[in-house]
Amino acid sequence: MSWRARPVILNDIKGDVDYILAIDENGIPSLKDLLHPKNDLLQWFTITGVVFTRNNLKSFLENITELKNKYWENGCFNKKKVVFHSRDIRKKIGPFNPKLINYEQFLVDLKELVTDNEYTIYSSSIDKFAHVRSYITPFPVYDLCLEFLLERYCYKLNSKNKKGIIVVESRGEKENKLLLDTALKIMTYGNRYHESSFFSNIEGIYFNPKRTKDKKLSYPQLELADTVSYFIHNYVKTNNKCNNFLSIESKLYNFPNYNGYGMKIFP
Repeated sequence: MSWRARPVILNDIKGDVDYILAIDENGIPSLKDLLHPKNDLLQWFTITGVVFTRNNLKSFLENITELKNKYWENGCFNKKKVVFHSRDIRKKIGPFNPKLINYEQFLVDLKELVTDNEYTIYSSSIDKFAHVRSYITPFPVYDLCLEFLLERYCYKLNSKNKKGIIVVESRGEKENKLLLDTALKIMTYGNRYHESSFFSNIEGIYFNPKRTKDKKLSYPQLELADTVSYFIHNYVKTNNKCNNFLSIESKLYNFPNYNGYGMKIFP
């Protein structure tokens, strides 16, 4: 079934596709409950995309597989392919339990993985508190952030006359459909700044889970997007360039002048 009809999984990359954009998020896009007692946890929302060429993606897949095999037999834990999920890594749970692996050395190796591989980052964050104060009818948070990523990705594709696809981590049937409809609306009708033809080099939008159904394979490009997105999310929340952020800062598009180019903070 066509990827335009409903959210589908990416299994194979077509031969005419030159670039792959993998997207993940941090925070909650909803504008509800901002007066919750723990509203500081709700203030920021971030989505981040990592862009690979086909050749660079192939190299990254080899490198992340080598890293997983170093710490877990065949890269698996409890008969499931290990997934680099930033929350699990930070909380040291599951395969990242320091009793099971040399956790500190793993962090060193993980930082080397995200630093040494070739890819480009586009990221968009929004201060939801400031956003709702600025508008009587605030624009949907996810839509606003996603539109920025689509624009930046298409600038790249169009400048090189290349084709690209997008892979997003699956969040649920309803959420996936809403995101797909939002992207298709932009691609079909354009937006405030670009006609629909500007987005025509996007060849597909796909929604993949963390692992395949048999649990034997994961989707490493999404694992990298998850890891990188947390580094950026933490930076925009704290305004502190910790070592994790510094390890990927040069990957942001138009580094060192990436504000508004590789990274956008709304409003």
